[in-house]
Amino acid sequence: MRTEHLWQRLALVFIVVALSAIAAAYLILNYMIDTRFQGYVNQREKEIYQRIGLSLAAAYIDSGGWDNQLTGALPHFAIMNRIDIEIHDADGKLITKAPFGDDERQNQKLLEQIGVDKVYVVSNKRVVVPMVIRRHRVGFISVAPWNVSGELTSEQRFRQSLNRSLVAGGMIATIVALLLSYIVSTRMTRPLVSMMKAAKRLEGGDLSQRVEVESEDEIGQLGEAFNHLAETLERQERTRKNLTADVAHELRTPLAVIRSHIEAYMDKVIKPDPENLQSIHEEIMRLGRLVNDLSELAKAESGRLELERTDVDLGDVAERVVTGLTPFASEKSIAISFKTESGTLGCFDQDKLRQVVVNLIGNAIKFTPEGGRVDVKVFDRGPEVAVVVADTGPGIALEDRTRIFERFYRVDKSRSRATGGSGIGLTIADELVKLHSGHIEVESLPGEGSTFTVVLPRNSKKNHKKPKIHNYRTPSS
Repeated sequence: MRTEHLWQRLALVFIVVALSAIAAAYLILNYMIDTRFQGYVNQREKEIYQRIGLSLAAAYIDSGGWDNQLTGALPHFAIMNRIDIEIHDADGKLITKAPFGDDERQNQKLLEQIGVDKVYVVSNKRVVVPMVIRRHRVGFISVAPWNVSGELTSEQRFRQSLNRSLVAGGMIATIVALLLSYIVSTRMTRPLVSMMKAAKRLEGGDLSQRVEVESEDEIGQLGEAFNHLAETLERQERTRKNLTADVAHELRTPLAVIRSHIEAYMDKVIKPDPENLQSIHEEIMRLGRLVNDLSELAKAESGRLELERTDVDLGDVAERVVTGLTPFASEKSIAISFKTESGTLGCFDQDKLRQVVVNLIGNAIKFTPEGGRVDVKVFDRGPEVAVVVADTGPGIALEDRTRIFERFYRVDKSRSRATGGSGIGLTIADELVKLHSGHIEVESLPGEGSTFTVVLPRNSKKNHKKPKIHNYRTPSS
């Protein structure tokens, strides 16, 4: 298969442009020579021949006729000026002509003296000058240039020289075009070649590949897009690899509890009374919730989760959730407040959004220390409705804020089950909000608590839409 490189295409373009410019210059210059310049040259020659004729006429008048001295000097004068001179009387009868007359032998001898074989007269450039004495025409002088046969005229030599210069210019332009195309294409394709090699290594499984972005033009933007894609693929691959370990971790504890209890029952170490069976039941229920959460997350991420939209007052939904979770906040002496505005009605799936609000408020209560507070507010944002959940908890570090919506990710690095949850609650909440064409904004500083804001378009009929990028508040310097 023939490989066609970019520099070859650029070289072809540069060469075509250069040769087109030379061809256009050739046509224009030759047209100008044939019209304007040639006319100018012809006019100048006629003026010169006319002055020669006038000079001969003046010599005739001064001499009172054509004496031997004057006519004898005509051949030499005509050869020196490369002109053909004919002198006629008033009736048009030829008196004499120079340098070549009717004597062929004399003409041949003259040609040998000047070193040429044959000459021809350019009749279309002949100029006729009348000779007038006392207002009476006594004759006329005819002057025309002659050229050596096979020899180029001055105009032809000029045009040939010009065309040779154009051809030489075309060759130089072609060479320059090749050099420029190679230099320009090399500089242009160097980052593209780098991206191509990185893409091949990326295809081979090396997701750590990145390219150096050296400009801000389209190629630089392509490099940034490539790096972003590689970073996303690497993060997704890392998440995929961690998924098995995460699921195994989440399943290990309840399965170990169930296994230990069953083995204890079999060995008759403990009795299968209601109290002991209750712990097994709790672990089974935990496994069931984990499986249900994973199933719901898979449906949400694949777009197979259908929304049952109705006219819902989001303020009422949040208020009922706050009322239901207030006893859990009271157990930790956490003050919980709720505030809503009018105009929080929208077309939502009530059950799905209730699940989102429960997750956010439940997390706020879970991570807020005793004596803290949680504030919930629902308000109108024009075409959108917003739910804000703010707490006075420990806050979230920047490196964690960018990952809290990843499945099985916990800010608590010890992954202690004392904090509860499966680690995919926020992931499900984020996907459910995306299904409503909304997004979740996060503001948090370590030691200053966290604020989660759910923004939902109130009348969106779309079933799924890519969300806006999460906005993070960074610590002030």
